Amino acid sequence: MLASAVKIASVGAWEYDVVKDRIDWADETLRIFGTTRAAFGGRLEDFWDFVHPEDRFLVRKLESQTGSVGGRIAMEFRIVRPDGAVRTLYDEGQVVYDEAGQALRSAGMAMDITDRKRSQERIEEQAALIDEARDAIVVRDLRHRIVSWNKGAERVYGWSSADALGDTLHTLLGLDPKIFEGIEAALLQQEAWNGEIEVPNKAGKIITLDCRWTLLRDAQGIPKSILSIDSDVTERKKLEQQSYRAQRLDSIGTLAGGIAHDLNNILAPITLGAGLLKHYEMGNKSLRIVKRIESSARRGTDLVQQVLTFARGEQGAKVPGGSAYRRGRSRSHRSQHFPEEHRFRIGPAGGP
Repeated sequence: MLASAVKIASVGAWEYDVVKDRIDWADETLRIFGTTRAAFGGRLEDFWDFVHPEDRFLVRKLESQTGSVGGRIAMEFRIVRPDGAVRTLYDEGQVVYDEAGQALRSAGMAMDITDRKRSQERIEEQAALIDEARDAIVVRDLRHRIVSWNKGAERVYGWSSADALGDTLHTLLGLDPKIFEGIEAALLQQEAWNGEIEVPNKAGKIITLDCRWTLLRDAQGIPKSILSIDSDVTERKKLEQQSYRAQRLDSIGTLAGGIAHDLNNILAPITLGAGLLKHYEMGNKSLRIVKRIESSARRGTDLVQQVLTFARGEQGAKVPGGSAYRRGRSRSHRSQHFPEEHRFRIGPAGGP
């Protein structure tokens, strides 16, 4: 039973007689080193032949320090087996000294930890990749207590991992927990939820997050935690809004151009007719009415020209009766030169 146990655990016993320079390895130790009792010479130098060349200096250094730590040996090093395989071992033992302080013998165990080291390295690599991600990757339990908080979350939300771990998400953000009730219901029903939310970061700035939340289950299928991957899309949303505003302005310009042409067609006969009527004999009162009609028509024509100027995306100096823009901007640049904050004064001369 003991032999089976040490084989399963990949733990091999060893003993070294310092006086006789004789090493005795158990069967499991021989298997770990990939050799046989007949092939292994049993001397200290035979052991050094197995130690990886890059680790020999470290092993010798640690062995030389055993006297200062009560004779205890504990180290991690690599070996190269006869078949060329490189394995990582954890070795632990105890040195026995005589009354004069001279080492007599040492005994201990060697454990093959290669697979565990590889798994640990993979986990560390995955953790490093998660930390390098720009997105906030957060794991929290079903009560929203944060159990994992990557570097991306620190960048997005502003709180460090030390500040966030163990706290609830809504408490950290200063939000009403009821805000998550609808999301929780969707998660339990569909096991995933995608959407955008606006939350404050540590500095108090409202940020827009594109969220992808997934319900995680244990081996028995019972929900245990929530994985959230949140992307900060605040700047992207601003650019989208600017693009929408530019498109709206472009549409307004097209509409204004069409209306202006129609108005121009209506006002042209009025202006022409008023000019012709002045050549007919009429009373002063009638003449004043005709002149007023002509003046109003001309002001309308000026306004139409201002609307056409705006529709073409041109710029110019302001003139009485409204805003005009100097020529020189092509229609293709219209959306770039009319941001939303610009206000256009279109009205009769001397008016508001």
